[in-house]
Amino acid sequence: EFIDKRTRIISQIDSMSDESMYNVLFARYVEKKTFEKISDEMNYSFKQTTRIHGNALREFEKRFGEEYINL
Repeated sequence: EFIDKRTRIISQIDSMSDESMYNVLFARYVEKKTFEKISDEMNYSFKQTTRIHGNALREFEKRFGEEYINL
């Protein structure tokens, strides 16, 4: 069950159309990197990285939030 959920979430992250949002979400939740590491690798400031992350979470929630409400 865990593997199925993980695969589904990765698929949903993969469907993000904005490349920066995709990269931040994938690095954070799949590769389990810190925001500091993501910032360094993407050549963004920490603040920019966390802003992109926040925007990406809002977009993810708009698209897939209903699926997770009763979990």
